[in-house]
Amino acid sequence: MTTLTVQTDPYKLNAFQLKIEDIASRIESNNQSISGGRVSELGLQYLVKSSSLFSTEADFENLIVGYKPVQQETSGNSSSETVTDVNKAPVFLKEVATVQFVNARPENIVRINGKRSIGLSIYKEMRFNTVKVVDEVTSRLAVIENALPGYHFQVISNQGTFIKSAIGEVKSSAILGIVLAVIVLFVFLRRMGTTLIVSLAIPISIVATFKSDVL
Repeated sequence: MTTLTVQTDPYKLNAFQLKIEDIASRIESNNQSISGGRVSELGLQYLVKSSSLFSTEADFENLIVGYKPVQQETSGNSSSETVTDVNKAPVFLKEVATVQFVNARPENIVRINGKRSIGLSIYKEMRFNTVKVVDEVTSRLAVIENALPGYHFQVISNQGTFIKSAIGEVKSSAILGIVLAVIVLFVFLRRMGTTLIVSLAIPISIVATFKSDVL
C-alpha cells in the first residue's frame, strides 16, 4: 500500500508568503469528488458527479497553491519614461514542496521465531461448525502452500483444538461415568444379567429422550 507524502521547504514557503495550512487547504479543496445531483430523461435517472481526484504525482505537483507578483517594466519613446506593470504568476506545489508516493508505514508487524511474517485471521460464520471449518481450512492451506513455492503457512492458534480437547474430555468423563454406574449397579444388584439389562436401558432411554425432543 502506498501513501502520498508532501515535504515542504520552509524557506520557499516563507519566500512566497505561504503557510502549511494554505497547502493543505488547496489540496483538500481541489482533490475531491462532488455530487452534482440527478438528471431525469425519458424515465431514466442519471447521476451527475464531478470528479477531480488526483492520481499521479504530476497532478499534485501542478496544483496551484498561490500567486507571486511579477513586475514588468515597459520603456516609452523617451528614455525618462518607464512604466512598471505588476502582474501575478501562479505558484505550483512543486516549487515549494517535494511530492512522492512511498510505501505506507505498517500499523503492526508480525514476527514468528524472529522472522518477518504476514498475519492472517480467519473467522467462521455462526451457522458453520468450528471443528469442520478448522479441518477444511487446514487442508486448503496445504494446497495453497504447494501452489506458492517459498511460502510456509504456520497455524499459531485455533479454536478447533480447544473444542476437540473439550469433546475428548466429555467422552472420557462419559465412559468413566458409565463404568462407575455399572459397578455401583452390580454392587447393589449382585446379578450380572440384571446389571447388564439396567446398564443398557439407561443409555437407550437417554438417546430416545433426545430423539423425541428433536422430533
